[in-house]
Amino acid sequence: MYTIFCEEAKMEIPVNFPAQSAHCCARLLLVLGVASLCNAGSITYYLNQTIGGLGVTGDIVTDGTIGALAQSDIIGYNLQLSDPGGNPSTWNLSCCNYFPFSGSDLSATATQLLFTFSGTDGGVVNIADPSLDFDVCFSTSGGAFGPASFCEGAGETLTMINTTPGAPVFNFQFASQSGTGVIGTIPSILSLPGGSSSTPVLLTAPVVGEVTGTIGGLGSEDYYTFFWPGGAFSATASIPGASDGASYMFSEGGSLGGCDSANATLNSGDSFTSTIAIASLAPGSYCIGVDANNSNDPAFALTFNTPVYGATPEPATFLLLSIGLGMIGVLRLTKRSQRREKVLLWPTFRSEG
Repeated sequence: MYTIFCEEAKMEIPVNFPAQSAHCCARLLLVLGVASLCNAGSITYYLNQTIGGLGVTGDIVTDGTIGALAQSDIIGYNLQLSDPGGNPSTWNLSCCNYFPFSGSDLSATATQLLFTFSGTDGGVVNIADPSLDFDVCFSTSGGAFGPASFCEGAGETLTMINTTPGAPVFNFQFASQSGTGVIGTIPSILSLPGGSSSTPVLLTAPVVGEVTGTIGGLGSEDYYTFFWPGGAFSATASIPGASDGASYMFSEGGSLGGCDSANATLNSGDSFTSTIAIASLAPGSYCIGVDANNSNDPAFALTFNTPVYGATPEPATFLLLSIGLGMIGVLRLTKRSQRREKVLLWPTFRSEG
């Protein structure tokens, strides 16, 4: 008889099996798995929220606690606020300059970060710049009158200062909420057919860590769009089913219709896997995908080492995205005769931040 005591779950888990049992190894693995859950490491939850006309993306990192969270369980955050009509249009909040926290309304599962807006203990989680010019707040009705003066009520509040002449000094947005809402998730892994390079498919999850598919053969395409909030970007292309003699190009471009700012060759020498890392990729909507120039039909995986977002918090971006992708489609028609099978990444819109 073995007993595992899980401190976080406040429970004992008895495990009883004979040492020579045919299932000993499987059960031992189960024991080790349970033990690892009890002693989970940090968990990074990604946010992609729209509050009025403003947006917040980024991540909140916990120490792995499951259940109600205290302020001490938050070990880091890196959030970007966005105001498409403001000046500045973006602002970064990094841990942990000003972080009022009260109540027990923030909680976590293994995959979601939650807030109980209908809580009655005056709960509030307020992440702000020390000047209070830039602020995002999740609060109960009682929490609005607590330590965070920029929390409007039971719901989500986002504030950004605006220095545009003639505009209001503050862009203050509030979205009323009730019950328990999801404010962050771990990245999704999608198996999703893509579209053409001129009509790419929007990734269908708020936060995406990987997308997989198969490229259907000669002339076929699988392309996807996503939103990037700005900062260090890294993506890995992998084509494990490629023939030994094949060669692929993984490329990134920084101008409309181009894809030659950075590139890496995928071949048998690198096991058809390579990574492009960009120290600072500007905010905007981007397209990534695979196109083929032979009859091979391999599976591919596009792994976002820095997870991306499946929708942009800036509505005006969608119009610019559609125009930009249409122009790219025209430009790419002139290059079809020279195509090899490739993985391509290029921006269709950049906002100045």
